[in-house]
Amino acid sequence: TFELPNNKRLVITATGAGQGHRYVQALSVNGKPQQAPWIKLADILQGGEVTFLVGATPSATWGTSGDK
Repeated sequence: TFELPNNKRLVITATGAGQGHRYVQALSVNGKPQQAPWIKLADILQGGEVTFLVGATPSATWGTSGDK
């Protein structure tokens, strides 16, 4: 959890993370699925929740579309 300006908070979680599970399978920002493997600074500064779904093997599809 990060305390941000204006009494906002950013909570980052990694569901499924553990020994051998280090590859991002999916990402959501405030409940909205993200296809790009990055998060805009404006979204971070708004606060809220960033959730990574993590697995044992690299995803063949997530983060590969080139979405901007």
